[in-house]
Formats: sequence, structure tokens, C-alpha cells
Amino acid sequence: MSFIESLESRTFLAADPSPFEARINFQHPNTPDVAAGYRSDVGGTYNRRPNGLTYGWNDSHNDDARQRNSGESPDQRYDTFNHMYSGDWWAIAVPNGRYVVRLVAGDPDNVDSDYKIEVEGKRIIDGKPRNADPWVEGAVEVVVTDGTIGMVSAAGAENNKVAYIEIRRMLPGDPTITWTDDAAPAARIGRSETGVIQVGRRLFVMGGYIDGDYNVTRSMDVFNLQTQTWSQTTPLPNDAPQTHMGLATDGTYIYMVSGQLGGGFGPGTAKTWKYDIGNATWERWVDLPQIQSAGALAYLDGALYYVGGVAADRATPLADHWAISTRSRNPRWEPRATLPEAGDHLSRAVIDGKIYAIGGEHGHAGIDFNPPSTHIQHKFLFQYDPATDVWTRKPDLPIASSHNEGTTLVVGSKIFSLAGMIGLNRHTASVRVYDTLTEEWSILPDLPDARVEAAAGLWGGRVFFTAGYSPKLNFATESYLGTISYV
Repeated sequence: MSFIESLESRTFLAADPSPFEARINFQHPNTPDVAAGYRSDVGGTYNRRPNGLTYGWNDSHNDDARQRNSGESPDQRYDTFNHMYSGDWWAIAVPNGRYVVRLVAGDPDNVDSDYKIEVEGKRIIDGKPRNADPWVEGAVEVVVTDGTIGMVSAAGAENNKVAYIEIRRMLPGDPTITWTDDAAPAARIGRSETGVIQVGRRLFVMGGYIDGDYNVTRSMDVFNLQTQTWSQTTPLPNDAPQTHMGLATDGTYIYMVSGQLGGGFGPGTAKTWKYDIGNATWERWVDLPQIQSAGALAYLDGALYYVGGVAADRATPLADHWAISTRSRNPRWEPRATLPEAGDHLSRAVIDGKIYAIGGEHGHAGIDFNPPSTHIQHKFLFQYDPATDVWTRKPDLPIASSHNEGTTLVVGSKIFSLAGMIGLNRHTASVRVYDTLTEEWSILPDLPDARVEAAAGLWGGRVFFTAGYSPKLNFATESYLGTISYV
């Protein structure tokens, strides 16, 4: 960590297989009680603490600590914070090893920030707070070889405020998942080919086919992953796509790009929309240059990237790749390096400043098309670097698959790829995991049933899985909870 190379002493430099966990609450010196299970940081410089840990700031931050005493704060961790300015760093001494780091930033009384924070060179938080939810959080996995984990204010940040950090060492072993349907709230309606996007603790599920006649819905349901409750919000506009859309979020808006209009094998559209999360309103945005349904949309550092999909004929797979700034006063789509293999219904993930394009297929059409659907599955995994505009092929998927856009999750530095299609009229319940650090795939315990185009979200180490089409359950409303652990 270059920003603390000048420190004269380090602790825990030797490799150590023992567990290590630290929970630090950034709070005002006069805050009376530390949240249960947490140590306090009141802005002192990096040094050994009476609690036995070594941590702190590059210089004194005592005058920058705050406590709001706000009724909007769920608990003290969310009510207190410390400012992190340009050039600031905070660090903690830890045993060498592999860690999961979770960070929450925010201020219950103000949303005048653009949070951008890095841990060990990885972007852990990149988002703007909202009145409805003034906290932004993120998690990354890091490998420590120098005995410290460091956090810095990243370029472009405005008014960073760190609330609390949780650091847990991952002991040697692989992740596993345990599934249960106990107390997993059912979806309000069964739907497939639906749009799915998680924003903080909320999982938005919109549109989709609702029956075997390919009728569609414009409804938009929201699942609170923390309280495990469903609600409804503003439905999709009349002329917005109901299926096959690309979705991404910057924390303030949900962007919807291209997709398919109406039921059956309806026409594609190049229209683009954005949903104001705080005000629950839809508005038109900058149209894509062409119809490109069933592509993958990703948000990274103030820009949207849309890649792949199927042409207006609903049969020709595309490799076209477009990017657009969400911050420009005159945003427009610009071409980027094409995907090495054309495909539709591919998934995407964003980790450590890179975009991953996962799986996909070609042969997407209808039964009345000539030739008819074949759904040839892809096993490709490609990594895109926006800084160089270059795609790099990574290890192939263990199972060629598609149609799991809404059930592809980022868990630290891993990509969890749940369920999906593995061939014409063939569905899977498998859970595939790609580790971006080791560049290896693994297989976890199956879901209770196979599904395509379902919805999934992650909160507190648990996966919530719902909806989608199941050969056993038809257009399913049944939900499952999966608890992630390491063995």
C-alpha cells in the first residue's frame, strides 16, 4: 500500500491461519456507546489502540467526526460518520490472508455527496445517496500480503462520509450455499423474462411474461431484502419494453435500454428510459442507435455499457457494443470494441473496474421462425477493460448457459451464476461461481428446482431467489433463501 509505505512499524506481518474479524464504527469522540460488537474510531491517527488493534487515519480527524441523533438512522452505526477528503487514507493492521471488506457510507441528514471509496486499490463504493435511502454500501474481497488493509478517497468523490466498516478474514476453503424455502416470501405474480435490478437493499422486478401464451405485465414489484417484504411501485410506461430489456443503476436512476414490446414475439425497440428511484417516476432518455434486445447493460464510473443482444429480426445475434456518459450535458451513445463472440441473453457483472460478459446464446427466435429457435448456448466468459477498450477471454463456464441475467450476482470478487437455460427446452438448477482473483470456476449445491429468467438479490450473506419459469412449477412464485458460508 503505497500511501502508508512510510509507516515505521507494522504488525501481523507473518502468515497466520487463525480467524480475524474487525468491526469499526466511525463516530464522534463524545458518542457514549459503541455499537454492540464494534470498536470505535473517533478520528485518531494510525496507531495501536487500547482494544488491541492497530488502525487509524493519515492525520487527526477528530474535528471531522459527526453524530446526527437523527430519527432516520436505523441504529448508531448509521447515525455517526467521519469525513474522508481527497488525499486521506485510513488503515488497519491485519494478518496476511484473504478478506471480505464491507463498507457503509452516508449521512442521515444530508445527501449532498458522491461517494467514491477504494479499499486496497479496489472500488468498494461508487454511488450517490438518496433522500429515501441516504446510505451507500459495498463489499470487496482483497488479498493482503503486507499486513494492512487501507481505504482511500477515490478520484471524483464529493464529500465522502464513512459510517462503519466490517472486515473478516476468509479461512482456507471454498464457498458453499445452503438453500431453504422456510420463511422465503413468495413473489406476488409468477413471471419470466423479467427485468431485475438490485439497488441497495431493494430488489426491483419489472415486466415479464406471465403465462404460456406469452402475455406480459407492466407491473413493477420491489422486494426489501432486509425486511423480507414485497411492495409495488410505478409500473412500466405504456411504450416501454416489457421483456428482454437491459438494466443498470447508478444508485439514483435505474436505466432501461432496448428490449421487446408487448407479448408474444413482439417487436424490439431502441428506446431507452430511466427511473428516478427517489421520486418513483419514469422518463425517456437517449435512444440506442439500433434495436438490440436481450443485451447486457452495465454501469461503471459514470458510464453505461451495452453489449450483445439480438437484432430487429429477433434471430441475428449481435456483438455491437455501445457506451454513454450518464453525467454529460449532451449524452450520446458511442461505439466501443465489439464483443469477441456475438450473442444474446448474456449476463454481466462489474468487479474491480472491469466488466464481465457471461455466457449467452445464438439461435434466438420463435417457433414460427424459419429457421426456428435452436438456442445454441455459449460457454464464453469475457472481461472488458474500459480504460483500454479491450476484451480478454477468461476461463470458459463449466456449463454453457444463458437466460440468467436476473440471477447473476457479485459476491465480493466472485460471480455467482444461478440457474438459467442450458439448451433448447433444457433448464438448470445449478449454481456456478467464478473467482476473479484465482480465475477458477466451481460448482455449488443446486437450487431446489430448475428455472430460467428468474430474479435474485443478495443481502447480509443470504441470496433471495424468486420468480422465473420452472418446468416443475410453471411461472413460479415460490422463493428460496440461500445462506453463503465457507468450508
